[in-house]
Formats: sequence, C-alpha cells, structure tokens
Amino acid sequence: MRKVVVAAAMLVGTTARAVLARETAAPVAYVVMDADSGTVLAEHDAHKRWPPASMAKMMTVLIAMERVRDGSLTLDTPVRASAWASRIGGSQVYLAEGETFPLGELLKAVMIASANDAAVAVAEHVAGSTAAFVELMNARAKALGLADTTYQSPHGLPPAKGQTADLTSAHDLAVLARELMRFPEAVRWGGTASAGFRNDTLAMANTNHLIRTYAGATGLKTGYYREAGFSVTATATRNDLALIAVVLGLPTKEESFAEAARLLNESFASYRVVAPARRGAAVGQVPIAGSACSSSAARTRTWSSRRASRAWSRRRSGFASPSVTSSSAAAIRSSDGWPW
Repeated sequence: MRKVVVAAAMLVGTTARAVLARETAAPVAYVVMDADSGTVLAEHDAHKRWPPASMAKMMTVLIAMERVRDGSLTLDTPVRASAWASRIGGSQVYLAEGETFPLGELLKAVMIASANDAAVAVAEHVAGSTAAFVELMNARAKALGLADTTYQSPHGLPPAKGQTADLTSAHDLAVLARELMRFPEAVRWGGTASAGFRNDTLAMANTNHLIRTYAGATGLKTGYYREAGFSVTATATRNDLALIAVVLGLPTKEESFAEAARLLNESFASYRVVAPARRGAAVGQVPIAGSACSSSAARTRTWSSRRASRAWSRRRSGFASPSVTSSSAAAIRSSDGWPW
C-alpha cells in the first residue's frame, strides 16, 4: 500500500521544538528529507555549496553498486590496489600495492572506515583512472539533478595547492543518500558499527557515531577536513518513517552528531506515516451548519483520494488525522478546508 506522511498535531510539534532547542553551534547548512518520497521537511541554506569531504565517497559507492546491479561487476570481483591507492593517506585500511580484495570488501571499508585507499582502488578498477572515474561521478550527479555538485576526486580529501575542492550541498547529499539507499548492501555497511578487514587482522570502527547512540539510526556517512568542518549524512527509521538528515560544517564531530539527532528528533515528533484514502471512500464526518442532518448526527463528506492524500501538509491545532472517526469529527471545522 502506498504510504503518505502527514504532520503531527501542532501541539506536538510546538512542544518538540521547545524541548529540542539547539544546544550546539549552528551548522553552515542542513536539510531533512523523507527517504521514501524525497520531500524536504526542514532546511536551512540547503543549496549552499560546501565541501562534502568524505561524503563524496557516497557517489563512489553508488557508481560501483550500479555496476553490480547491471551485471558488469559483482561484489566478488577482485580489485587490485595500485601504488597510487596505497599512498593516498588519510583514513585507510592500509592497502599494499598489488594487494587484491573483493569489490564488496573494499566498498564495506569505504562505508564503515571511510577508507580513502579503498575508494581509489575501486575508482581505478571501474574507470581505469581516478580522473576518468571523476568524469563518471559528475555525469551521474548531473543525471540525478545534483545542480550544486562538482566532484574533483573519488574520496573527498582536501585539495592540494592549486587544486579545486569537491563541492556539493546539503540538498544534493540528501538526494544522493536517497539513491544510495536503494542498495541494501550499502545501507547495511553504513549501519555497521564495526567490522574486520583483511581476515579480521584490522578492526574497522564506523566513523558515524549515531549508529551506536541514536535509536533507529541506519547510517550513513560522515565527512571532515579542517576547512570543511564536521558533517554527517544521517539516516534513521522509526515507525515506518525513514528520514535523511544532512548537517554541514560544524566545529566538532560531537556537535555534528548532536545537530543531526536534534533535526531527526524534531521531524520524527512532527510527522508520521498514514495510508492514503481510496478514491471515493469516506475519510471523515464533518458537522455542517444548516444541513438537514439532526443535531446528534454528522453528514459524511467524501473527498477524492487526490485531495485526501496530500502528503506533507502540517495540520493546524484542532485537526484530526486523515483516519477521522465520528467521535473526533466535531473537532474539525468545515471552514478550515480539511483535508488540506
């Protein structure tokens, strides 16, 4: 059954916002998006261009997983590490030149440990060189409508002198995350707190602390370098509602996780999933002044499913849910324009 998300009563939303007042520095930008529909629930400077840092790796993993889906690669495809991959530095799983691992193991290392060497090895295997892979990244970004995004690397490391930084936006990262979430393996890796690598001789701890501390967290990717600040693309699910929260440019990792948790909490408190009304079905009863109905009865009014299933309208105080019962019908005023 198709699902619809509606805002919870205004009393709940107001209370949540009061309790969840920001206790951290303000992020450069943020967005909260419904993962199922792509609807934006909250945002601030969502299209401001900003370095994604290691969150650029989400596009690297997406391109590789799309190759797996189309059959040109498998998760068992052997990938050989080049000399360049072994020297890339930063977060890594210490690949040695000539070492070979299954593609799936390297993608897992990218999602859990944010391994730059694994990202480069995957990029080189898919496209022959990192430069050619970056062309694929930008082409895929264009196809996804990521108008704020330009990639320069498969890993998101800070640019060297004379180089240009990767740039994207909170909005584009949410759209990218939503696309990546189509692949259960990527979601599983992004939600794994820790795992072994190289026959469990190396322990990988997930850089996203929310998967260990936030109820319902499912992933997905962090990013940091000094000029970019601490950022996170956080995903979580509660009561069939799956959300994506992107927070950019906080001074500390603790603040980035706290701000993502605050935004997720507020949206979970303000929205819920409901089933849309069927065409021609009665969704509620509304007392209509001057009608032929007796004072103790209500006239049933039928709305088309097109109007009754408008997904993201925040209800005003006094509204009932789309599954209105006769006992709650008196709380709805026909002049309010319900439903939406």
